[in-house]
Amino acid sequence: MVEAFKAAGRFLSASAWEDYVIAKFGDLANVHSDDDIMKYVRNNAFSSLHGVGTASVSPKRAGWGVVDPDLKVKGVHGLRVIDASVIVSFYHVFADTM
Repeated sequence: MVEAFKAAGRFLSASAWEDYVIAKFGDLANVHSDDDIMKYVRNNAFSSLHGVGTASVSPKRAGWGVVDPDLKVKGVHGLRVIDASVIVSFYHVFADTM
């Protein structure tokens, strides 16, 4: 992440951006060293992907899996998973969740 951050900085300091990028904004103004970059990344990075396929579906009596085929959470009474975490993520899931 430190190297990616530095690469983005090199990209944005190209002359093509000089009329668009005026100065570092907010907390970025205090980011100079690798340690500063790492601290900034740890405090500000997040995944833009939606977690899918994180609650595996398994047969009702199987000793593995999070939910059964009815999407009921195993070992918990009255709770179902109804989000994309039960969808297998080997294809584009956006259309399915819409």
